[in-house]
Parts: sequence; C-alpha cells; structure tokens
Amino acid sequence: MGSRRFGAFVVYISILSTILELVFFNIFFDIERYSGPYPQLGAVLALYHKFTPRLHPKFFGILGYDFSEKSLTYGLCAQVMFAGGFSTFVPVMIGFLSGLCCVNFSANELPSIVYSLAGIIGKGIIIDEAPAIMMARSVQRGAGGNRQRRAAAPNGGVRAPAAPRPPPPPPPEETIALLTSMGFEREAVIRALQQTDNNVEAAANRLMG
Repeated sequence: MGSRRFGAFVVYISILSTILELVFFNIFFDIERYSGPYPQLGAVLALYHKFTPRLHPKFFGILGYDFSEKSLTYGLCAQVMFAGGFSTFVPVMIGFLSGLCCVNFSANELPSIVYSLAGIIGKGIIIDEAPAIMMARSVQRGAGGNRQRRAAAPNGGVRAPAAPRPPPPPPPEETIALLTSMGFEREAVIRALQQTDNNVEAAANRLMG
C-alpha cells in the first residue's frame, strides 16, 4: 500500500467511522460517544483479514476443528474488542466495516501539501535523532568489520574468494501447492521459494510485493 496510501486510508476511515458512530449512537442511544482509537484498530484488522494469506491452515486444532496462524491475531483482537463491552465492540466493528469500504478508495491520495506538513511535523516533534551511544556503537561495529577484513588479509594480501554457496534443495510439492492455491503462478512460486531458501512466509511476502 505504501505510506502515502496508508495515510490516506487512515484519514478516510477516521472520517467515515466518526460519522457512522455519531449516527449509530444518536439513533439507538441519543448520545454522542468518543471511542478513542478503536475504529482505527478495526480498520487495520480489516486490512489484515483481507490481504494477509493463511500460510498454515492447520496451525493447531481444538476439538477436531483446525485453525490457522491468523486465529492467534483474531483472538488478541477479540480480547481488545470485548475489553470494554458494548462501548468497544461497536467502534471496532464500525472501524472494520469502514476499512473494508475505504480500502479501494485509498488509491485516491491526499493533496501533496498534507504529506509535506505531516513530514515537517513528524521530523520536528515525533522523530528524535538516534542517541549518541547508538551512533557510537554503529561506528564501533563498522571499525570492527574493517579490522576483521584486514586480519583476514595480512600484509596487504588478497583474500581468497569465498566458496560458492550450494543451491537450495528443490521446493516441496506441498509448499508449492499452498502458494499456488493463493492465486500465484507455479513458476513464480518456485522462483520465490528458491530465492528464499524454501521459506514459505518470505516467499509469500516476495510474491505479494
């Protein structure tokens, strides 16, 4: 999505969820409520639900029912959703519905001046410079790497070339079938698995990117 589209997405869902909350609570309770960041949490959950694939459909099982690794995230979100009862459940669900509605509309980015102002505010207020001790450590690591390289080639000699890395084993057929079931082409799946040493999650991220 990128930072610009995600910023537009947050603005759009904030406006839409605020309107829906005001309408909902005024119709059913005749009050106005401010729910904090719960609509935004629901909108991010909508992105997770829509775009994050299930890499392990049988991650664990309970009473004969199989659950994927995404169930863990849904469980944590349910804890947050029901933490305050009705006052947190409704805003999260409104944010979830707003996220599904605005996910395609976020292709319409905000005016460039908005991003410029946000960048100025972020650099001046939110983002701090790295502490001096962290910078010193990074310099030390760089110096240590130079010393190691000099030690590996004493007297100015030329270092021997590193041995070529052996090719990774061929991807398992069940791994290929898992990724192709998500809609990716078989050749692209095999290439991504070979480039990531048959790591399913890294290959899925590469394919989606």
